[in-house]
Amino acid sequence: MSVNVWQAPNTWSQGGASIPVIMNQLRNQGISKMWLRQSTASQEISLGQFLNSTNGNTEEDGLTIANTDIKLRKGGAITLANKNSGGATNISNGVYHATLDATDTNTLGMLEVYVHVSGALATKAVYMVLPAASYDALVTNGLNDLSAAQVNAECDTALSDYDGPTNAEMVARTILSANYATASSLTTVDSNVNAILTDTNELQTNQGNWLTATGFNTVVPPSVAQFNARTLLSAEYSQFDYTTNEVSADTVKVNGSSVLGNGTASNLWRGS
Repeated sequence: MSVNVWQAPNTWSQGGASIPVIMNQLRNQGISKMWLRQSTASQEISLGQFLNSTNGNTEEDGLTIANTDIKLRKGGAITLANKNSGGATNISNGVYHATLDATDTNTLGMLEVYVHVSGALATKAVYMVLPAASYDALVTNGLNDLSAAQVNAECDTALSDYDGPTNAEMVARTILSANYATASSLTTVDSNVNAILTDTNELQTNQGNWLTATGFNTVVPPSVAQFNARTLLSAEYSQFDYTTNEVSADTVKVNGSSVLGNGTASNLWRGS
C-alpha cells in the first residue's frame, strides 16, 4: 500500500515518487512534431530537457548519452532501433542536441525518439519525416513565399529550354512543293474562281425564267392534230381509229397478241 507523505522541502510524495517527478514524466509525453527530410543526413534535433531522476527539478548537463541510449521508433514500427551513429552533446540547462543521418530518417511518418540514461528522467520527442520534395516545398523553397524574381527565373528557364527553329531553319525547311501556295497554284485557283463567278453572275441575269415554262422547257409540245397525224412504225396499230378512239372490228392482233371475242356483252374483247 502506498503512503502519502510530505518531503522536504515542501514536496508532496505518493508511493515514493515526488510530484515534480510525476509532472515531468507527463510533460515528456508531449509531441513536438518537428519536420525532418526523408533519407537526409546532418539533421540536428534537440533532446531533453533532462532533469534529475531523484528530485525531477535539477537540470542535468553532465550526462553521457551514446547512440545506443537514443532509441528510435520509425513510422509506427513495433520495435525500437538504436540511433545509427553518434550520441548527444550537451547545450545547456539540461538540453542536448544530436545529429540524425540518412539511415535514421529513412522511413516516412512519425519518428519517436526515446532517451533514458542513468541520473536523469526519461525523455521523449516526436518528429515527422516528410518526402524530400514536400520538405523542400514547405521549408527550403518556401512554397507560399514566391517572389517576382523567382517566377521570372522559372519563366526564363522554361523559355531557354525551348529549342524552337531559327529563321534560317524556317527558310531552309524541306516541304513538298505541292504544299506551297506558289504563284502558279494561286493562278489556277484564280481562274477557277473566275469561272464560278461567271456562272453565278449568269444566274443572276435570268431570275425571271426560274420555275417557269421558259425556264424549264423551251420545246413546244405537239398539237392534237399533229399527234393524230403522226406516222406509226407498226402496221398492227393501223386498226385503231383515232377519230373515234375505237379498234376496228376485224382486228385480230394488238401489239403482237391475238385478240379474242367480238366485243359483245357475252363475248368481250380479250387477249389471248
